[in-house]
Amino acid sequence: LTLYGVEASPRTHESQAQDRVHSADVFHTFRQLDLLLPKLARGSLSAGDKDHACSVKNRLWKLLSPARLASRADRSSWLESYLRHLEEMGVSEEMQARALVLQLWATQGNMGPTAFWLLLFLLKNPEALAAVRAELKHTVWQAEQPVSQMTTLPQKILDSMPVLDSVL
Repeated sequence: LTLYGVEASPRTHESQAQDRVHSADVFHTFRQLDLLLPKLARGSLSAGDKDHACSVKNRLWKLLSPARLASRADRSSWLESYLRHLEEMGVSEEMQARALVLQLWATQGNMGPTAFWLLLFLLKNPEALAAVRAELKHTVWQAEQPVSQMTTLPQKILDSMPVLDSVL
């Protein structure tokens, strides 16, 4: 949701339910492909695995197609600039969808380790942790909407947090 956006803005219970369904669909489809990657890398996919991998890739390409993502709100500025770059290069929508699947794999493959090392760094550096907390408290205090009503931090807020950006 942070990268590819949400169903609608302003958020409603219905749009949040749709987001959960869409996210679960992307996650489960991605997980199927992720489980096949070791065999794919070794070149040891059976005929059935090859067919399954092909259908899973096609499903992900459909779920992450630029046309489907165009209707989503609050997409990350990084994703917007990446898609603009692909368009400027003349990349077809089919190849853009494939590139977005690669980005999903890269972000999911790196997010766990990144979060781990970020937390470890902050726990070992109380000064950095205090700076991030102070920035977060100040930034969220100035937000237009109470924190208790936020399900995610809007990109606008994240863009105004240079300390957190530096730590990341």
